[in-house]
Amino acid sequence: MEVFYNCNPEKNYLCAKANCFINGGPCHKTKNREFTDDPDHVQLVMPMTQEDVNAVFGRNRKERRSNGFTGK
Repeated sequence: MEVFYNCNPEKNYLCAKANCFINGGPCHKTKNREFTDDPDHVQLVMPMTQEDVNAVFGRNRKERRSNGFTGK
């Protein structure tokens, strides 16, 4: 499991900011607690393989969509 924090770009001197939200990009997270203003607010991410997803949800998303599953 990985821990992400809301990034403060002014504190994050290691980032090149190519994908940073301050430049119109999607990135607003950091793994480094030193670069956040709110170290108690975290996002936990569990990396999963497609096999893991299939095991959790039973069938892969492509198969569910072809059978009319819309995700609602």
